[in-house]
Amino acid sequence: MAVNTDNITQFLEGIRDERRTHANTAERIGTALLMLLALVEKQLDLSVFLRNDIDNNAKGVIGFDKGLKLGDGGCGIDGFGEAVLRRIVSLGYDGATQQGFGIVDRGDGKFRLDIHDLQVWGKAVFQELEVRKLSYAGGNVYLSGSGGRIFKAEELYDNDKLRGWRCWLLADDGTTATQNMWRVGDQARCQTFGLADKQKPTRSWWRLVTAVSEENVALTDEVGNELYDGKKFGWIEIAKDNCEPGSDVPMAGDTIVLDGNQNPNERDRQGVMILETTGPNTPRIVAYKGVVGYTHEGCEVFKLSPEGSRIVSTAFEWVSPTGDIIHIVNYRGEWQSGVSYGYYDQVSHGNGVWLCTNSNGSTTEPKEGNADWQLVMRAEKGEKGDDGVAYQVMITSDTGTVMINGSGKMTLKATLLRNGEDISDTISNGSWSWWRQSADAEDDAVWNRLHEGVGRSCLITRDDVSRQAQFGCRVYMSDSKSINNLSSG
Repeated sequence: MAVNTDNITQFLEGIRDERRTHANTAERIGTALLMLLALVEKQLDLSVFLRNDIDNNAKGVIGFDKGLKLGDGGCGIDGFGEAVLRRIVSLGYDGATQQGFGIVDRGDGKFRLDIHDLQVWGKAVFQELEVRKLSYAGGNVYLSGSGGRIFKAEELYDNDKLRGWRCWLLADDGTTATQNMWRVGDQARCQTFGLADKQKPTRSWWRLVTAVSEENVALTDEVGNELYDGKKFGWIEIAKDNCEPGSDVPMAGDTIVLDGNQNPNERDRQGVMILETTGPNTPRIVAYKGVVGYTHEGCEVFKLSPEGSRIVSTAFEWVSPTGDIIHIVNYRGEWQSGVSYGYYDQVSHGNGVWLCTNSNGSTTEPKEGNADWQLVMRAEKGEKGDDGVAYQVMITSDTGTVMINGSGKMTLKATLLRNGEDISDTISNGSWSWWRQSADAEDDAVWNRLHEGVGRSCLITRDDVSRQAQFGCRVYMSDSKSINNLSSG
């Protein structure tokens, strides 16, 4: 701001002249200085300058070559633009009501970013990610090799005869391009429940895929103009006659999934796993393999349902913490001729219990010298009575003779044979007593007393077995005669 110095000069000359006339110099000098100060205040606008002892507002850009220090701590911004701050929040930030944004101290020495939306243009790496959102999928969810949503369906004709439909599937929306995962021989299935159209509340069809596009193309009108903003589509052709009886016609908006394949060389596409929330016995999880037609009958691998769970397999294995494979014994009851038995199936046959040790299974008879079977328990030869007849006790189990790592339970059942004939029903329950032999003889004695005269069946749980134990049954025929046998456990 320019200052008029002429007035200042006049004041200074006046002071000089007063001195010459021998006036009161001090008074006049003071007066002149006050007038000079007033002039300076009038001529100069001190509000445009910043002071360090009062609050100031700068109306322009201020440059700091070496940086800016904030407060008495280590917070500030250096000359390179690197900021050290304790907290960053927006106006109106409130973590409790999720308003604004903030980078705040959690209270444990770590910081938290509170923000509504996060958009990442590059790669995001999370050491730990916790998602707090409940989502759902209505209906049944298919986990299979392919799926999609029909954008447009066109009828296909041969000599004016309808042979099927070409179904267009969106493959490239301008941001994401996808490959056509369908193959010839696939079975496309559609099931829609609870439609708003009450006249037809359910849509269902299951049809063969007869052709598949190799490239994604844009749809055009009659003169070649691209439709739908140039979006690209793939297509599959659906058969008219090769289908589940009663199948509906494919339409735009139908969601389709892969459910089986009729090509014998595409076995890896003949399986499906379904999370079912609609239909009988739901909710349930079920898996199928070998689906080569329009039925799941005979294709079940496993089913988990409140109505019961089931697994179809030739063998079961547990793997111990040390990596050892523990085979699970599957007791199949009495051996039957012509029945195929799997690996580690257990049967009763010929006064013994046998275990199938052939990894490919066996249909042969369990007996001595047959490498497919291992004898795990045999009924001892019966004692010869005074009347010249032989008695023996045979023990069988409903779940095999081995308890894995002290888990599970089994029911032992004793049978009394007289010259090979079952006479168990003629013996009272009080005549059947069970005994145990383990490493704890004292506890065995207590166990034995508790299981005297309990009948021909005995439930064995993990509490009855400590590492290894043998169980036996004694049948009292008279005051002086008893017949005994044992089972491993």
